[in-house]
Amino acid sequence: MVIEHMICRLKKFRIMNDVFRNKLSKYDKVSDIVSGLINYRIMTS
Repeated sequence: MVIEHMICRLKKFRIMNDVFRNKLSKYDKVSDIVSGLINYRIMTS
């Protein structure tokens, strides 16, 4: 269940369900930043 909530949060940032409109080499960095923001929000709430 936790994984499903994490995927839902990633979809809210539109990184998982839309076409990535940047250089493909930056996808990992952007996904790491979004994941970090989500983890930060979870830890501070």
